[in-house]
Amino acid sequence: MLVTIDFGSVDKYDEGKARLQVHDLLKTHLKFPDYYGCNLDALYDVLLDPHDPWTVRFLNCRLMWENHALYMEDLKETFADAAAEGAAVSAEWYA
Repeated sequence: MLVTIDFGSVDKYDEGKARLQVHDLLKTHLKFPDYYGCNLDALYDVLLDPHDPWTVRFLNCRLMWENHALYMEDLKETFADAAAEGAAVSAEWYA
């Protein structure tokens, strides 16, 4: 399943708010369970849960890199680590 997530509406100034918005986008578009914890550890766990293969296409990443670079690096690493562990997920990052 191809899922497109657009970071264009994510807060540019408040990193805490931006993190919550990112996890809300992930939860909504990937149909995560209600108990999803909205943090990178919970994301990793959900990515490893059995599911049909996902290709997640992230748009407007440049905005996130410019405003929340450390969090973007952690987010990318979480997807890469889950894929390396055998999760049925791949991520594409577009400016």
